[in-house]
Amino acid sequence: MLKLSSITKALTEAINAAPDVDSLSKTLGPCSVDPRIVQEYGTTHSATCVAYDPVQRLLAVGVDTGVKVLGADGLSVLLATRHHLEPAKIVRFARSVGRVVRVSVESGICVWDLKSQTLLASTRWQSEVTAIVGLRRSNFLMVGDADGVSAIATVRPGSPLGALVPHAYAVDTDQAIGVRAWERGVSSSSDDATHMHDSSCSGNPTAVGTSKSPVVAIEPQPGFETARVLLAFANNRLTLWDLHAKKCAAVNVAMNGSAGTEIGELRCATWVG
Repeated sequence: MLKLSSITKALTEAINAAPDVDSLSKTLGPCSVDPRIVQEYGTTHSATCVAYDPVQRLLAVGVDTGVKVLGADGLSVLLATRHHLEPAKIVRFARSVGRVVRVSVESGICVWDLKSQTLLASTRWQSEVTAIVGLRRSNFLMVGDADGVSAIATVRPGSPLGALVPHAYAVDTDQAIGVRAWERGVSSSSDDATHMHDSSCSGNPTAVGTSKSPVVAIEPQPGFETARVLLAFANNRLTLWDLHAKKCAAVNVAMNGSAGTEIGELRCATWVG
């Protein structure tokens, strides 16, 4: 029968026989290994947001290591990020230029080219990003933040890593919705509704109580994608912003159609039809 003392002795000898790691590392020299993710198998893990491109029929899933793109015929590719390894907050396609954009919970922005599957730009935005969109047929992105500012930035590819470069063009809350109170329509539906009225956007900035409010959505107007965007704010204000004229073309307030009162905090907005 094997005695306990024999086992203890064998373990002690094994521990004492372990190599000196420090001496071994000095002998081997500096490590030239560059570990990185090259492929991922199995189900999508850590998914926190999705986006769909109806033209290419692609689904982008935001994960903590980047963006996983899924498509027909078993297409599955992981666009990995090395610098923003944190949960994804937003993922969007820039369909007209074949790109996908990811924003992390720490406001790390990554832009990939879908065709080459390469990372074009990676930047840590200076403020908390709450909305983002790629402007059609251009290298520009419009980035909305928690302070109510929507700023234009350029995707500037580079080697080894590109960047997202902010421009001087930016729209704050006062510029967007603080110049005139929106006309409020009466809904004929019992459901919640938002009414957009054309107006000159000139008037008393304090009439609607506009203070800094997070941008919750930036959506290009269908048919006028290069000229106008819908800016939606958490305080229920919405603006149709003319990018070239640098002024609002229409304004409104998100209303409860049945009660005629403002809805609670606005979380998102999009065009229908």
